Parts: sequence; structure tokens; C-alpha cells
Amino acid sequence: MLSGKMRLGVPHIEYALVDVRDIADCHVAAMERPDAKGRHICSQESKTLFEIAKMLKTGFPNNPLPRFEIPKPILYAVGPLMGHSWDFISRNVNQPLEFDNHKAVEALGVKFNRNLRD
Repeated sequence: MLSGKMRLGVPHIEYALVDVRDIADCHVAAMERPDAKGRHICSQESKTLFEIAKMLKTGFPNNPLPRFEIPKPILYAVGPLMGHSWDFISRNVNQPLEFDNHKAVEALGVKFNRNLRD
């Protein structure tokens, strides 16, 4: 995104975000707690590519970051030219992404409250 390849716009796709320090805390807690069994979702929140671009703009004001979100109908036309299949577009664009980190918070005792803008 910082290279400028997406400066004309990005699709409305959400990604799960978490601070790397929280991931480290999860790994340490999973190793130290004998009752920590199974898999844990260690995600703090979801953001769209455009929201991520706005977050990056403050730290990288001179980089050509995306200015808007590309509507889904336009993506069906140009997506295959950029390597995205219609199937990928239909399954991912404008689809909410939600994760439940409740198990990690309870079993590992971690808190996902760091400011991701930092």
C-alpha cells in the first residue's frame, strides 16, 4: 500500500488487526499457563483497507496512499486484471469480518487494548 500501487483506490475488504506486543503476550501466556489448551483467536479489531490507509497517512504523509474505496461493481470489471477472481471479489468485498477473542482473553488473561494507531 505504501508503494503507491493502490493510490487510485482499494476494495472494501476487512482485515483483522492486532498489536504485535499482544501476540507476544498471548504466546508467553499460552506457554506458561497449564490450563491454556487449544487454539485462541488473538485479534483486536477489524479494519477496512481504506481505514488502514487513513491510519498510515498520519505516519507516512508523503506516500501515495489510496484516496477512496472502489465500488464492488467496478471491481468485477477491473479485478481480474489485477489478479482477483470474481469468486474472490464476491466472497470478500463488502463482507464483514468479525472474530471473537473471548477465549484468549479468559484463558490466557490477555487484554487487547493497545492503540493500533501507535
